[in-house]
Amino acid sequence: MGINKVDPKLFDVPNMTGVFERHSTAETALGALQQTGQNRLLVLNDSTETGQGNLGGVEDLRQHPNAPAEIIIIDDVTSETITAEFSPYASELPILVLGQLRQNNSDGPLVNFPETAQALRVQLPNPLYVASVVFLGHGVIGGKILDAEHHAQQAIDLAQQILSGQSADQIPEITEAETVWIFDEQELKRFNLSLEQLPEDSQIINQTVSFYEQNKGLIWIVIGAFSAATVIIFLLLEILRRRNIQQKTLQTYNQTLEAEVQTRTSEIEQQKKNLQTTLAQLQKTQTQLIQNEKMSSLGQMVAGIAHEINNPANFIFGNLRHLNEYTQNLIDLVNAYEQAYPAPLSTVLELKEEIDLLFLQDDLPKILDSIKVGTHRIREIVKSLRSFSRLDESDYKAVDLHEGIDSTLLMLDSRLKVQAHRPEIKIIKDYNCPVQIDCYPGQLNQAFFNLMVNAIDVLGDDAASGRNLEPRIQIQTRFENEQAIVSIADNGPGIPEDIRQKIFDPFFTTKAVGQGTGLGLSISYSIVVEQHHGTLVCVSHPGEGTEFIITIPQSAEVK
Repeated sequence: MGINKVDPKLFDVPNMTGVFERHSTAETALGALQQTGQNRLLVLNDSTETGQGNLGGVEDLRQHPNAPAEIIIIDDVTSETITAEFSPYASELPILVLGQLRQNNSDGPLVNFPETAQALRVQLPNPLYVASVVFLGHGVIGGKILDAEHHAQQAIDLAQQILSGQSADQIPEITEAETVWIFDEQELKRFNLSLEQLPEDSQIINQTVSFYEQNKGLIWIVIGAFSAATVIIFLLLEILRRRNIQQKTLQTYNQTLEAEVQTRTSEIEQQKKNLQTTLAQLQKTQTQLIQNEKMSSLGQMVAGIAHEINNPANFIFGNLRHLNEYTQNLIDLVNAYEQAYPAPLSTVLELKEEIDLLFLQDDLPKILDSIKVGTHRIREIVKSLRSFSRLDESDYKAVDLHEGIDSTLLMLDSRLKVQAHRPEIKIIKDYNCPVQIDCYPGQLNQAFFNLMVNAIDVLGDDAASGRNLEPRIQIQTRFENEQAIVSIADNGPGIPEDIRQKIFDPFFTTKAVGQGTGLGLSISYSIVVEQHHGTLVCVSHPGEGTEFIITIPQSAEVK
């Protein structure tokens, strides 16, 4: 059994043993006073049995030689009265959180531990200290924390002894608690508390990882991914070639059919109108079927390539640790030989100079580190490829829009870089949509892809003519009125009003024959409006760039 209020009478009960839970209340409080430089302590408690047990630790603190000048205990505080209860006291005083807040009134049910800590963190400027692990990570600085896992293992050991036939009276009670100092780095920084002030062997959570550690070795990543990118580009070009053949065939068919319709006489005018209506519907259906088949094939291809790349990447990544270890062992062996035989044979010296042994010993570990970073980057690229294809996520489900946008940008990375006829296209991201959206992930990625490709083509032509030397695409997201809003804007030449009214029509394009199909914006409009009950609006004026605004409900019935 675990208790936090030790009653001496318990030791007199027959067949009684157990693990006594003792929080390091006094040590945590003294540590808080030392770190903050204060001599008064505020204590948040509640009137439950556990709360009454907490008072034992407070009493131990009162008897300590370094006890604070004043200990102020505040019981049964509600979420609504936090400010009122603590406002009479200085904001610099540390608060030792032993109990939980109440809901509604002082007799109401208890608020759970994380919400208690978060409410205190939001409403009070005081530093918060705790002796229980359940508050950590929710806005408290930390303290000397009871090791609950160690206590549980001790209780299991006692139970096993009893089950093996040993009498409980013969097993001594365990009254010493295992505790450890644990602190939250972000909260320490908030109150300008230095890590040097902490006790030895303190554990730190929520540590900050530097940007450099996350991004070093980028050049080796590019080298490692070059072969995979070459294969992907080749396959994509082949798909585009086949698509152009299909589109030319379809355009020829449409032109022939329209010529036949135009030759009909006035006697069959009504029949002509019916045929045109049927033709329009057929064109729309054909367009969607062709695009669906194309994206399905592309998704399968990308997923297959990602799988084939991932296997050798995992093989390399898994063996790097052994390679590092073996390499270091060889280097240590060479160093040991040099110390044991400081005057080696001339042939050994010549070989040492020929291979530049000192440079090898210094450069080889760096190369292995670069390979490790490169394989990690390859795995991240594979993850983005899978996210873009969404081959295993064709169902209507909740997803993060930002993940789909980033995977689409990764697919277009080579087209955004500097080209012979234009500078690099700069991407400006402003993400402010914190919720997930119900959608078809693969189809929505296709819409993002089509809109971004359209913007890249326009900016490329504009830059090639010398009118735009700083091409850029700005992507913004936000969430308003239960709807996700995605804006994709470029600083290109803009679209005239007469053309803007037709851009969502199937097969409408301003590009030369063979360079555009006129289906990208039409398909994007169908995906957003018809499949997701959203809206797709184009805002553009000549000379002022173009902005496409996508609005999608957070949750809608599948259509």
